[in-house]
Amino acid sequence: MQDIAIDLQILNSAYYYPARFNANLITSLVERYCSGKIFLDPFAGSGSGLFVSSIMKATESYGLDLLPIIDVFVEYMYEALNFGKEAIENVYKCFKNVLRSNDIFKCHNLSENIISWYPRKVIPALKKLWGFFHENIAYFDKNKQTWIPYKENFPWGLYAILALRVTRKFSYADDSVAKYFRSKMKKRRLKILLKNVNGVEDSILNEIDVVIRRLNNLRKYNVPRPTTHGFVDILEKDVPVKGVDCVITSPPYLVAHEYVRSFKWDLLWLGVPHDLVMWLKKHEIPYRNFTYNVKSNLFNEYREKIRSKGKQNLLKYYDNYFMSISKAFDNIIESLNTGASLVLVLANTTLASYEIPIGEILYEHLLNNHGNLRLVDKFRDAIRKRKLFKGRSNANPNGVLYENVYIYKILK
Repeated sequence: MQDIAIDLQILNSAYYYPARFNANLITSLVERYCSGKIFLDPFAGSGSGLFVSSIMKATESYGLDLLPIIDVFVEYMYEALNFGKEAIENVYKCFKNVLRSNDIFKCHNLSENIISWYPRKVIPALKKLWGFFHENIAYFDKNKQTWIPYKENFPWGLYAILALRVTRKFSYADDSVAKYFRSKMKKRRLKILLKNVNGVEDSILNEIDVVIRRLNNLRKYNVPRPTTHGFVDILEKDVPVKGVDCVITSPPYLVAHEYVRSFKWDLLWLGVPHDLVMWLKKHEIPYRNFTYNVKSNLFNEYREKIRSKGKQNLLKYYDNYFMSISKAFDNIIESLNTGASLVLVLANTTLASYEIPIGEILYEHLLNNHGNLRLVDKFRDAIRKRKLFKGRSNANPNGVLYENVYIYKILK
């Protein structure tokens, strides 16, 4: 089990994603509740739970998410775990050939706003990498709302993740924070980095080589590819998976992360049309307007506290959030078999200076709304690694210190 957790950490090191599952936690949860069963993560994020469930012989593994980038992450993981060393190293050779070629490729969605995030000398190399991706590796199909590879046996997900990595690495954005902002320190580092090597191309290849070397240390598992669906609006439509035996998931924590904003540029580089990116932004929890009956006295208690402070914008986020996730989990429970496990990883976050007990509010709602649902266990898991800015002056300067794990069972 420890080996699986280590491999998950190696996979995750290729590209930063906020609020990933703790590798040891998700491994132990899947081993205990999901082995040999149909697994679903309805807030799949970067696909950590899908990776572990596939290795631990879940009968089938399904991942849903609003962001379609889940398809790219899971494809990358599948390739890294199943393709041989030669195939992975061929991706490095592909980058090398593209960067050193004189060919011209058409790069999609490249606006002046995007270009302004990069040193001018880096832009031609990024145009080559992404233009080659769109014309020769994979294209985004707007009707199917996912990426279609041109060649079946080429690891397109790995190429995409590596291209995203260097695109972020050579931008003015901070590498260790998902949300884009212009970092003065990063600008200085980038200036030194580009000065100390023989050129932009060599700098990019050095960065890719680091990841390739790590991936070559992975064990090969020969696992099936999990089924993923992006653009899933779980509030408006039924869950597209039925007969589920095990759900392990971690929904958004109030306003802790803006996922669409964090991955907007990534999606545009990957070829997702601007209008679809705007659709995602309008449907993100808790920034979308949504009305639903939350059956929790605790919800009403904290709502009144926030309302009494006159923070109307925060009250709107509070309402949208709990009304959305209450509806989402009501829908999810309808897809579960009798005897199924529902494991929720949730953290308390601060809003209007109050620590909001997300898990307890959801607990009250679920038990009031589902007579066949029982809480069978609950424990706390410390968060040992956090991405924080020094000198934070907000109401929660230390960030989220721990997560609460709630384990429910569907009874007859």
